[in-house]
Amino acid sequence: MNNKIIIEDYREFKDFKGCTFNNIKNTEVKKELIKCLTENNYDKSLYWMSEIMCSCNYILLWEIFFYIMTNIVNISNLKLIIFLNKKYDIFKDIINNCKNENEVINLRNNNNIRFLFCDIVILICNSDKNYMLDYKKINVKDFSFEKMNNFLKAPNVNYVNSFFKDNDPKELYIILNEFIYNLEEKNNIECYKWIYIYINYYLLCKKNNNILLCELREELDLDSYSKNLKHHPIWIIWSILMNKSKKYNLVNNYVKLLLNFFKVQLTYGKIKSRLNILFFCITIYIQKDSREIFDKPIVKNKERFMELDNIARNSINNILKKIIQNYKKNPENIKQTKNKNSKVLMSFEKLKLLDNFMLNKNNDNN
Repeated sequence: MNNKIIIEDYREFKDFKGCTFNNIKNTEVKKELIKCLTENNYDKSLYWMSEIMCSCNYILLWEIFFYIMTNIVNISNLKLIIFLNKKYDIFKDIINNCKNENEVINLRNNNNIRFLFCDIVILICNSDKNYMLDYKKINVKDFSFEKMNNFLKAPNVNYVNSFFKDNDPKELYIILNEFIYNLEEKNNIECYKWIYIYINYYLLCKKNNNILLCELREELDLDSYSKNLKHHPIWIIWSILMNKSKKYNLVNNYVKLLLNFFKVQLTYGKIKSRLNILFFCITIYIQKDSREIFDKPIVKNKERFMELDNIARNSINNILKKIIQNYKKNPENIKQTKNKNSKVLMSFEKLKLLDNFMLNKNNDNN
């Protein structure tokens, strides 16, 4: 690649808190990138991916990719899970070799990082979309803990016996029993509901200063977390899925990979927002006998994918050039450069984009 564009910027990590390179709110850019990826809009997806990458918010990018993988692509391309895992391992190796914050920031000038995110964008845009239900719309409003018996369907309370440990919170036993019963009945919607009930009950207890902690699940490799986080009851459900999928090697491999994604930079606050990854595991387990979803190739036309990926890699300089030009053209950014302590969050609408900016304009010299 000729004339590599270098991002030279005075700003530090703290200056990008809540906003991207062009001072656009993270929430708005995230929404736009998800929209473009869902619509298979290659050029705009690459633009917004690059906007986030230039602000060094790599975790936001991974969160978006995980969301698309679970909620949009879902079982229509299971091999995307393997692809993302390989890319994340490469990313992790690169970032772990950084010695300080400046080196992490400078990764946006690393072609390996640029191409890695390009590859992911192109594969997602090239993947079929399953448009699974919005998990947030699952209705548990009618549920009442006082009347929980009215919602129970399991014929007995033995489903959870082999998974429940001596020091697990007894208050969660019945909820877990219902979850496993519905898992065996292949009722994915009911599984999702009981997990929501499970988490809501945990939060209710926490609000009343009764923090429920489960016995450590050593097989999940949770040593790096704080005491309370590694004893969070969510790990009981992950342990159930890991154990039940052992009979099915292919399913078990996917569960392990999705568990790794769930654990990326995990905090208490992220557990509820990552339930979609757990729900995706449930969907895969329930469809364990479907050879169609497991045998489906990662791309329909490998040559076309390679062609698009090559175009994307060759276009990254022009995209980055456009991002820098947009930054310099905005008067608020000029003010911000003069006064480093000022911070202006632009509305998405204020940023003028070239909607006709296409991938094949890689010879643009403007």
